[in-house]
Amino acid sequence: MTDVVMPGMNGLELSQQATATRPGLKVLLTSGYEQDAMAQMGMTHLTASLLSKPYTKAELAKRVRALLDDAPAVH
Repeated sequence: MTDVVMPGMNGLELSQQATATRPGLKVLLTSGYEQDAMAQMGMTHLTASLLSKPYTKAELAKRVRALLDDAPAVH
């Protein structure tokens, strides 16, 4: 799990490097940005693997469970 916006390397870049090193790795991205802002940054393709902030523990648990239960890697 990583935030989309980070200094130096963004979460998408991190997930791409991590899954290149370890194919099949499950990745969950999180962001406090609205989906409109994500679209302006060219990141609309991330919505399937994106958990928007703020989120509850229950929402986080549900998304992690769904990600782990899903056969293909999400990145």
